Amino acid sequence: MLCRNCGSEIGNAPFCPQCGYNNAGPVQPPVQQMPYAPGPYAPGPYAPPPKQKKGRGCLIATLIAVGLIVIIVIALVASAGNRSGGTGSAGGSGQNTGGDPAAKYLNYGETYKIGDWEITVNSVEIVSEVQKIFGTYEPEEGSKCIVAELTVKNVGKEMNTFLPYFGTSNDLSVSIQIGSYTFKAVDPITLLSDDNLQATKLNPLESSTGIIVFSVAEEALESADDIILTFSLKRESLSFLIMV
Repeated sequence: MLCRNCGSEIGNAPFCPQCGYNNAGPVQPPVQQMPYAPGPYAPGPYAPPPKQKKGRGCLIATLIAVGLIVIIVIALVASAGNRSGGTGSAGGSGQNTGGDPAAKYLNYGETYKIGDWEITVNSVEIVSEVQKIFGTYEPEEGSKCIVAELTVKNVGKEMNTFLPYFGTSNDLSVSIQIGSYTFKAVDPITLLSDDNLQATKLNPLESSTGIIVFSVAEEALESADDIILTFSLKRESLSFLIMV
């Protein structure tokens, strides 16, 4: 006998050994298996992407930036130190400190080197006239004379002229600075004097003491600006404050 449900040979057995159908009972419709139909997609919970670790490049860039800042600070400090000048050499500002108005200028009576010259400013005075070989030198009306007494020494290897009359940019020069005004020394022809140091020729290691004279307007002398005696040679300078 065949199974009424699946058609397998079951002999006289009431139940099919293959599908379990009851062949002894009433006829039942065959059992049909429903095909699989997948349901709608249900996404799982959101998982954020893993954080990326910062690489070494960021750390290196930070270290480089800090290093550059340190270098800039050191350069600024060194530059400020150089501008403060030094003792015994050209630089423009002196070695004094404190509230003294002359603190940023060089000292009278001390020797300073500029180029091939050693210069000592012994004294500075303001007078109405200066004695010369024949008579006296008197400045124009409304002006006075600033007389600086100096000792100069040629420390070069050959003869040199101190403040030559026809100087070039390679020669030492001297001036009086009052605010924005610049006053040059009276030329040695006008001030014909044995004490005038201008155009003095000195052999190596020779020294001489004399004067440099400036004609300066009284209006400038009475201003609130500092009166500065300045020796210049290219980028070097020596500056001394004149006290009125």
